[in-house]
Amino acid sequence: MSRDVNWTYARDTLGRTVLNTGVIALRLRSAKVTAMLRNLSECLTLIPGCDQWRHKWGHEQTAFSEYYRDAFIPDVELISVPCNEGLGYSGEAIFGCTGRYIAHVTTAKQTL
Repeated sequence: MSRDVNWTYARDTLGRTVLNTGVIALRLRSAKVTAMLRNLSECLTLIPGCDQWRHKWGHEQTAFSEYYRDAFIPDVELISVPCNEGLGYSGEAIFGCTGRYIAHVTTAKQTL
């Protein structure tokens, strides 16, 4: 997963930069990963307070950082890459994120 942009709105309640859930590379046949995906998809009904992310910025990526991120061993089970590598914005260097390997095209669909 890519770390999101270095901006105050992209932080969880512990002050950590949230991980962008737009692109996730998964280990196949991992019971832990399967459970995480199932739980994240059911977060709104399973976890008190998770429903706040239904209409609030950050949605599932903030819910992931708030409720599930700590269940994984950092740099072993959960590897994050800098936003410059995994969260670019169609050639724009927004927040220093140029998308060296992965880029979003949401903000520049008309250029495709």
